[in-house]
Amino acid sequence: MEIPPPFVLPRRSSLCHSLIPERQSIDKLTPTFSEATLEEAQPVEQAGFRRSFSTIDHIHSIERLLEVGCEYQQPITLVFIAFDKAFDSVVPQAIWKSL
Repeated sequence: MEIPPPFVLPRRSSLCHSLIPERQSIDKLTPTFSEATLEEAQPVEQAGFRRSFSTIDHIHSIERLLEVGCEYQQPITLVFIAFDKAFDSVVPQAIWKSL
């Protein structure tokens, strides 16, 4: 199975300019339209940056991967990245306790 490269959205300004006529302001763009467009543009692999995907969802996914890996006796490598600046509202102790 080939893993696709990360999906990168263009800078917000260039994305907005391509979606909005020149004379319209970004303020006039309805949030529903812009959010729906951005949600459609992001693949499921980028779940960490999408609505309705929480930290708990990722923890359950990791647990399931470990279970299946053990079941099929496959080695699993996990990489943890500190997202302190991006996700400062997550309490690390609660995550460790749930694991």
